[in-house]
Amino acid sequence: MKKIIIMFEEAGKYREQIEKLCRDRWEVLYLSGECSEEEFREYARDAEIIFGDVDPKWLRECRNLKWIQISWAGVGPYMNKEYLQHIVLTNASGAYGAVIAEHVMGLLLSLARRIPEYVHHAKTGCWKDCGAEWRIQGKKALILGAGDIGTAVADRAAAFGMEVTGFCRHMRKPEGSFTRMIMAEQLDHAIKEADFICGCLPETPETMHLLDARRLAMSKKDAILVNVGRGSLIDTDSLVRMIMQGHFYGVGLDVTDPEPLPKDHPLWKLHNVIITPHVAGIGFGHHNSAEEAIWKLSLENLERFRNGETLKNLVDYKRGY
Repeated sequence: MKKIIIMFEEAGKYREQIEKLCRDRWEVLYLSGECSEEEFREYARDAEIIFGDVDPKWLRECRNLKWIQISWAGVGPYMNKEYLQHIVLTNASGAYGAVIAEHVMGLLLSLARRIPEYVHHAKTGCWKDCGAEWRIQGKKALILGAGDIGTAVADRAAAFGMEVTGFCRHMRKPEGSFTRMIMAEQLDHAIKEADFICGCLPETPETMHLLDARRLAMSKKDAILVNVGRGSLIDTDSLVRMIMQGHFYGVGLDVTDPEPLPKDHPLWKLHNVIITPHVAGIGFGHHNSAEEAIWKLSLENLERFRNGETLKNLVDYKRGY
């Protein structure tokens, strides 16, 4: 009997559903996400399906593997791997929009109202007015990426009274809270106009250093920049230089390049920068709403796979999403 390997956390809650869908077709093996490469290879050699965020290098010898369901929205590690081209890849896009958007707004509000500075003063018992603050209402937001996450950010930004522009790779009419949509040829102008720039893009060849030294320099000096997509969107060295020269009112980074950010990296020392360790998408181990969304999608896809139907969230290896 062929095997399906389950590496997602909280599998016990869904064991009955999993085994009902797998009955008479797949032997179910539950592996810890912390298993070693050697242990994984021992069990995965004959697997047809894997639910798990596996290092792509571990899949080289999985000759019978037909489909892998990951719990991430980003698929960068799986791109440009010839030995994966025969494997169907599905991601968890759609499970993270709301929770990541909440993180974005948390970073934006904290930077706008100078909360990190007040927290610093509070630790020393210092009652001090930190001065003028950044108002959100009436500002222009530029959301880089208008998918599930970008749309959720746009909804919340609009609710705070911002005018929201969306940047996407394929032109479409503005929907929901987006006032307008732009493509690459309009990006420079949009950056110059934006008060708030938010990165929600996956890592692809087209998005690498999209915010390079030139574009960072053309942004408003008092703009707020937040990135929750992938760290490679921003030229980190150029960003550090710009901040140290007084550019940007504040910067919030949930993703960095490199990642993890080294202890001695200058970004840690900049007073108007908030760094969180890639936790905006609170999935397994953080919040059950994201866990449930991932499991719902995965089990629906398993039923579709069993029935020979098209899977949801199919990833195009060439596009990277």
